Amino acid sequence: MTFARTFVNNIARCGEFGSQGAEDFEDIIQSLIMAQNIHCRYDNSTRAKIMQIALASSIAKLIVEESGGVNVQQKTNSTIYALRNALSSTTGQVDEGFVNEIIELVNLFSEEQFNEMDTGNSGQYYQSATGSDHGGASMVTETVTINFGGGGAPSGMFSTLS
Repeated sequence: MTFARTFVNNIARCGEFGSQGAEDFEDIIQSLIMAQNIHCRYDNSTRAKIMQIALASSIAKLIVEESGGVNVQQKTNSTIYALRNALSSTTGQVDEGFVNEIIELVNLFSEEQFNEMDTGNSGQYYQSATGSDHGGASMVTETVTINFGGGGAPSGMFSTLS
């Protein structure tokens, strides 16, 4: 089974994104495969890097959009687990640079979404620092919660990994 198929199957099995989210991941993968198959004027290493960046960006953006600002960290963790599993089972290794690129982009897109919020409403912002264990896998080591705005129920919660 290919990386793309394995990754999408892992996303669907985790249940974190629902059927529409799994379809969205499938659409991203299929679009990138089609783009990759189009004759490109760039050499293979350049094209591969461009495709990797596009995939990382698309995955990160989908994580943030699908979370609705509520559970970005949970969706990120599920996606990274599915990604690591797919890479390991299809290539025999995990590209931690690629994994970290997705985590950094989730952080960037989450901050962008947070900055676009109307701060006149109450809400919460979560930011988690990450480290790595001896195997290189990311793990959460610190969480900071900032409350802002008036009283009442929070208008949104954002988790980011730095």
